[in-house]
Amino acid sequence: MSAHIFHSSKALFRICILAALVGCGLGAGLSGCTTTAPVQEMSNARQTIAAAIEVKAEVYSPQHLETAEKLMDQATEALETGDYSQAREYAVSAQQYAIKARQQAISRQKQ
Repeated sequence: MSAHIFHSSKALFRICILAALVGCGLGAGLSGCTTTAPVQEMSNARQTIAAAIEVKAEVYSPQHLETAEKLMDQATEALETGDYSQAREYAVSAQQYAIKARQQAISRQKQ
């Protein structure tokens, strides 16, 4: 089941990218079209990191959790400098690593 969650996240990520391309116009691409802060992406990443910590990912999947936390720090820095596009990318990546950390921690605890 945990692999299904990860695949769903990939599909959701692809849908979000497609929606961004359509919303900005295919000719314009992604550059320069991000005008709002990635509030939802930042929140999602924080909540997913917290969920990973709840299942002791720092013990069972420290590399993935550390990567997620570093990416979240980078997202915060980018947000503070107004680079919303970069902040969004970092936050989405942070969430993906946190998902991996949580899944790996749960899997290793069952062994």
